[in-house]
Amino acid sequence: MGLLRETEMQESLKDSPHHTHMKNDRAIDVEVHFRTSSGNYNPFATRQLLKYLDWEILNSVEVPEGFCAHSMKFALAMQLSHIYRHFIGGGVGLRQIVDYYVLLRHSSESERRELMANLNRFGLRKIAGALMWLLRESFGLDESLMLCKPDEFRGRWLLREILQGGNFGRHVGGGRLKWLYWWLGKRKKSLSYWRFDLAETFWAEVDYWKVFVENTSTRIRLRKISLRDVKF
Repeated sequence: MGLLRETEMQESLKDSPHHTHMKNDRAIDVEVHFRTSSGNYNPFATRQLLKYLDWEILNSVEVPEGFCAHSMKFALAMQLSHIYRHFIGGGVGLRQIVDYYVLLRHSSESERRELMANLNRFGLRKIAGALMWLLRESFGLDESLMLCKPDEFRGRWLLREILQGGNFGRHVGGGRLKWLYWWLGKRKKSLSYWRFDLAETFWAEVDYWKVFVENTSTRIRLRKISLRDVKF
């Protein structure tokens, strides 16, 4: 990060645990990744996942197009975690589901088995079950390509969220509500995920309030309680 700041690019406030947005003097937004993944919200599962990804990314290979591509093992674990974080954190889109279907179709049995053996350790068992059900019902995924037993309850939940909200929940109504009603609705929805995964919901809420407190100085500077419509 220090090297990036030496380029005189302006760092924005749109940070995440694994990337930051920076702008040059022409206001071109560049998303710079400095970690292999944001992981899950559960810090204990994330620690195990990132340890695996940090090791597996060393197996990246250079492709003819002139850049390095990570391994299939890396992609299977990282993308599943990415889908989960989007789902719990605001909304997941159909595009990400299609991407994972393609990954499974191109993966080997040994690559899938390695992730299958680590689903619980990485905190991904519940989202994997939901995704396997969705891919079977919507894409006809063969059982031989599945990572675990399909979970119909969570799978229907995942499908409903995709159809209603899409990526980051952009298609969910309520954009014109006053900020207080909008905020209460968001908090209610976030807490409702406890039936999907209690531990992940708890840590997602902890993460929300951590970020909320960290943005206090920004609220004071902008003289705004809600940062919903602020573009950084």
